[in-house]
Amino acid sequence: MTEIWLRTNLRILLLGMILPVVLMAIGLIPVLAMATETGAWLRIVGWIMVAAGFMMLGIIVAQLRLPRLAYADRQVLVYLRTGAPIRIPVEFVECFFLGGGVGQLPGSQGRKIPVRNLTMRVAEKAKDYQHREVKATLGRWEEGYVTIHGAWCEPLTLEVVQRLNSLLAEAHQTLQKTAP
Repeated sequence: MTEIWLRTNLRILLLGMILPVVLMAIGLIPVLAMATETGAWLRIVGWIMVAAGFMMLGIIVAQLRLPRLAYADRQVLVYLRTGAPIRIPVEFVECFFLGGGVGQLPGSQGRKIPVRNLTMRVAEKAKDYQHREVKATLGRWEEGYVTIHGAWCEPLTLEVVQRLNSLLAEAHQTLQKTAP
């Protein structure tokens, strides 16, 4: 059974639903005006807009269901790319800590906005897990450090990091108890 350790940022994804809903609403105008003299080509464009908005909405809803970090079958699941998560054996995960960075979008007057990031340290002995290709907007995975951009996960606080480290310690203890 999968245990969610770090959720995605629901607020940003809910905000992202605005454009598809607006696109669908605008597309429905010529579609619903079928009783009038609206041209067939305009109705076709309307249906295309509704379908595009529906597809975009479906993608966002699918993202709402995915966490950023989860735990299952003695593996930490890292969701920083499309498709299946990257699975790393829990014994190779050493700790979690807060980091800092700048936001991906500039603030007012082009100022850099500071953002908290979560960093997961991977053991050096785990040579196969030192680097992975991930979606750059979601984070980075370089030299044994997995950085999750704070804008794309639940709000990062000291309590969240402590909870993650506690969950990791529990997983390590369970692993040691079951080891032969």
